[in-house]
Amino acid sequence: MVKKLMLFCFHRYIATTGETAGALEQEQRLHEEAREEYGTAERRAHALNNELEESRTLLEQADRARRIGEQELMDAKEQVGDLSNHVSALTLQKRKLEGDLQALHVTT
Repeated sequence: MVKKLMLFCFHRYIATTGETAGALEQEQRLHEEAREEYGTAERRAHALNNELEESRTLLEQADRARRIGEQELMDAKEQVGDLSNHVSALTLQKRKLEGDLQALHVTT
C-alpha cells in the first residue's frame, strides 16, 4: 500500500512537473513574442517620428517659400503700379507736347 501511494505520488509529481515545464515553455514563448512585437513597435515609432520631423522640415520650407512668393508678388504689384503711374505721366506729357505742337502750327 505504501508502495502504491509512493508510486501514485511519484506519477503525480512527474505529471505536475511536466505540466509546469510546459506552462513555463509556453510562458517563455509568449514572452519572446511580446519582446519581438515590442521591438517592432519601437522601430515603427522611430520611423514615424523620423517621418514627422521630415514633414515638419518640409512644411517649414514650404511656408518660407510661400512667404517669399507673397513678397515677390507684392513687389511686382508695386512695380506695376509705379510703371502704370510713369506711363500715365508720360501720356499726359505727350498730350501736352502734342497740344503745344498744334498751337505752334496754328500760329505759324
